[in-house]
Amino acid sequence: GAKALSGKALSGQSTLPNHIIRSLTAFLKDKDMGTRSSAAFALRGQSVLPKETLESLVLLLKDKEYAAAYTLERQPALPGEVLESLAILLKDSGTRSAAAFALSGQASLPKGILEFLVLLLQDKDSGMSLSAAYAFQRQSTLPREIFDSLTSLLKESDVRRSAAYALGGQASLPKWILETLVLLLKDEEWNTGYAAAYTLERQLALPREIVGFLALLLQDRSWGPPSFAAYALGGQKALSERILESLVLLLKDGNTSTRPSAAYALGAQSALPEGILESIALLLKDEDKDVRSSAASALCDQSSLLADSCRNIGFGDSRLRWCIDKRHGVSRID
Repeated sequence: GAKALSGKALSGQSTLPNHIIRSLTAFLKDKDMGTRSSAAFALRGQSVLPKETLESLVLLLKDKEYAAAYTLERQPALPGEVLESLAILLKDSGTRSAAAFALSGQASLPKGILEFLVLLLQDKDSGMSLSAAYAFQRQSTLPREIFDSLTSLLKESDVRRSAAYALGGQASLPKWILETLVLLLKDEEWNTGYAAAYTLERQLALPREIVGFLALLLQDRSWGPPSFAAYALGGQKALSERILESLVLLLKDGNTSTRPSAAYALGAQSALPEGILESIALLLKDEDKDVRSSAASALCDQSSLLADSCRNIGFGDSRLRWCIDKRHGVSRID
């Protein structure tokens, strides 16, 4: 009804007046499910909600109204009482997945909750397992016992994908774990390879040997590993020219999986050498539309690419011109 419509109308507001938040909190207790869900959705843009509102959202979650989980997930620091309530919901098979998602916005979860999330990582339901993994990704530091539990799960074929994702919040993993993740890039389950690439890409600085292993995988002839390796290398901002040349080759000779990853890794570099820029520019004239598009993407993501550089190298791709115009406020690049 009208209440539901008003909730949807407010959903795009990042800052709501207190009296509006109080009204929406009251709507969370409405008899109509559509009104309750709309009110929860309308509150998603608020970064700090009152405790009363948070408690009402937890009650909705308890009643399996999962719109509440998305609003709770956006809260950067939930009160201890709310965390305890969500911890209880983790033990209910009907609400544990949504409760795990609701907790994923927290940067420092209590050890007791982390221990239970480790158990949920091993759930046979892949959706549950991934929800638990997602809750780990904002934990920049983990208790030693929790960290050891996650790394041991990398050896378990049925949960290694979720374990790899769960380690994504750790930006400086030990070398032996990085080596394990590199091996997982060639796992027979492609989604496990992607999970390993995701965590490798989030590392602040990969050891030279690990970068070397990834560079070798760029030349692998199977479908997944070159794509995963290229994506993982995208987290490193100063790759050698030899690796950059391999990535350019993937733009031209790769497939629909490897080209976007190669474009991402090239675009993520702080500054591409002129020779690499020229090689990518030549691909803008390739007969294959996918090659042209990937080359444009690689150049579009170069934050240091200025209008003068584009004129000098002779970029003429319309998509690239749009990217540069948008980034630098240039009206036209001829």
